Amino acid sequence: MKLALGLLIIAAVGAGQVCAEDAPAYIGGMAPDHRREDVPIVKAAQAPDKNSALRGIDQPPPASLESVVEDQGAWYTPFTRPGMTGRYDIRKYHEARSAAH
Repeated sequence: MKLALGLLIIAAVGAGQVCAEDAPAYIGGMAPDHRREDVPIVKAAQAPDKNSALRGIDQPPPASLESVVEDQGAWYTPFTRPGMTGRYDIRKYHEARSAAH
């Protein structure tokens, strides 16, 4: 039993080394001053839909909030996507999705 377990461990370690050799040269965090060549580059940012971004905000929205929406660019924002349901859905995103289906 001990011999079989030892052989199993040796085989697993050997398989791990084979997989490590096939791994790409860049691993996240190993060269933070170098950008990998295979990652996409955003060349033109599309602004989020203003109606979607300002959904549930009293009209007219504050100028400071409008400027944030205009300057959002390609950055991720959770405010234009449905979040939790029920009383936490203050912008009524889920209500609109239910009506659409």
